[in-house]
Amino acid sequence: MSASSALPTSPMISSEELLEIYQLEDVLVLDSRWYLDGRKGIDSYRKGHIPGAIFVDVETVCTGSGGPSRGRHPLKSPKDFVAALASIGVGSGIRIVCYDDQFGSIAARLWWMLDQLSVDVKVLDGGFQAWRGPVELNDTVLDPSTNPISAPDSWPSEALVSTADVSRISRSKGAYILDARARDRYLGHFEPIDRVPGHIPTAKSFPWTTMVDRDGFLPPNELRQLFNGVLKDPSKPVICSCGSGITACHLLLGLRHSGIGGGFLYEGSYSGWSSDPKRPICVEEC
Repeated sequence: MSASSALPTSPMISSEELLEIYQLEDVLVLDSRWYLDGRKGIDSYRKGHIPGAIFVDVETVCTGSGGPSRGRHPLKSPKDFVAALASIGVGSGIRIVCYDDQFGSIAARLWWMLDQLSVDVKVLDGGFQAWRGPVELNDTVLDPSTNPISAPDSWPSEALVSTADVSRISRSKGAYILDARARDRYLGHFEPIDRVPGHIPTAKSFPWTTMVDRDGFLPPNELRQLFNGVLKDPSKPVICSCGSGITACHLLLGLRHSGIGGGFLYEGSYSGWSSDPKRPICVEEC
């Protein structure tokens, strides 16, 4: 594949495809490993990563600040996001491939943010485990970019919903709310982080793990069957949620990969919703 060749139209890229192009000057690989259990992604990066990959800290590059209703991982503003990327050497005019070691469930957050800025970005299907090329241990450090990615003042309203929006859209349009968390957390059997166990009323359990197998994402036709089994009415909006707005992006990635597309990211997700004890919580199947 030549340097001018386009990446595949799918949001995913295979290890074989990446191996062909990762050394090209206009392709940059970003390692976005992060863990809910408190392990440090940088530690995994330093134990081995794709040569030339830059480590992107989800907590500092992709996460901003805000009130409780915005959840545990509120989005950085677009301008702050691109400034954080520029500080580690990521600028405009580059094709990006991002990966993690959890089947894209973390890299999807970086993918969503870059995709909203019209960056040519793909996710490594199957994650770092699928990589069949060489591995290096030394950190890749680039000079800060003097040509940052162009960014608007705010994220597009057609792609993002707030805590206040969720009830309004659900009432007025009967939106589907998909919950990407493990089913035990959805049902309130287990809650390691948030204030109270359970889920948003009317939300449907759709664990991100159901979309993948040992090799990566299920084929697009199988993904469509999964989604269509829940999204009976295609005219209704789809809101993707999780614990804090990270793995919810994996549902959006799955929707894109399936060919269905669309969907809103609920930024605050369950951590934002449950932050106010006045909001109702459900522990029954919806």
